[in-house]
Amino acid sequence: MSNVGAGNSISLTAPSVTGYNFVAWTGVTGTVSGNGISFSMPAADVTAIATYQLPSYNLNVQSTPITGVAITGSNAGTTNYVATWLPVRP
Repeated sequence: MSNVGAGNSISLTAPSVTGYNFVAWTGVTGTVSGNGISFSMPAADVTAIATYQLPSYNLNVQSTPITGVAITGSNAGTTNYVATWLPVRP
C-alpha cells in the first residue's frame, strides 16, 4: 500500500505468473497496454486487482470405427472437456 496524492500519474504492470494468463485489471480505469495500466489517481482510495486465469486448450478426438470414447481428467482449476467425434472416411 502506498500513499499517493490525487492527480498523480500511476502506472502498474501485472507480473507474469507461471501457468496462468493475465486477463484484465479491475477496480481502476485507465489506459491499458498489454498487462499494464496507467491512470490519474482520483481523490479516493483505489484497489487495483490484476486478474489471471488458467489457459484452456481444445481437445479433438478421432475414432475409427466410430465408437464411444471415454475422456476423463482433472486439474487444480475448472476442467471443461468437449469431445468431438469426427468420422474418418477412407
